Amino acid sequence: MHGSDILQIFDIRDGGLAIYGGLIAGGYVIIKRCKVFRVKPEEFFDYIVPFVALAQSIGRWGNFFNVEAYGTQTKSILRMGIQTINGYMEVHPVFLYESIITFLIFLLLRHMQKNRKFEGQIFYTYLLLYAGARMFLETLRADSLMFLGFRISGILSVIIFIFSIIILLKRYVDYRIKETNKPKNIKPKRW
Repeated sequence: MHGSDILQIFDIRDGGLAIYGGLIAGGYVIIKRCKVFRVKPEEFFDYIVPFVALAQSIGRWGNFFNVEAYGTQTKSILRMGIQTINGYMEVHPVFLYESIITFLIFLLLRHMQKNRKFEGQIFYTYLLLYAGARMFLETLRADSLMFLGFRISGILSVIIFIFSIIILLKRYVDYRIKETNKPKNIKPKRW
């Protein structure tokens, strides 16, 4: 976002939409639809978020083709060259880093689905991992959305990361208490 004009948020012709906006809007719609069909939102999110991570992994390649979401200049072995209006630069391929990270998150979450312990475990793990990765990636980006000198995605990442840790810890403690008090001859529900 250029300057401090808050209305530029709605100018999708100049920079597109940020991933967090899409995730928040998609999450809101899913929660509303789950209420209509009487489905627990966390149950549904546990099912779909691995595929959200996979879609992010694939979608980041659009940034490569559009020459966007690249990082700061570097001499790293992982650098890539780009041609901009300012000339040739060698930069961190942040889109590639995020593509690889979200693909690894996809693989981990799919594996976790087989041994899910409680509702929301996959969803909150996704939020934790993605927010943690995004906190790091935002430090490398050269084109972050800024507001009053702060990286918007960086701030959101910190908030989501802390929130996810708190929720996961609480749910895990509740799960352990429930498992301790459960009769031993009942098998847990598996996917």
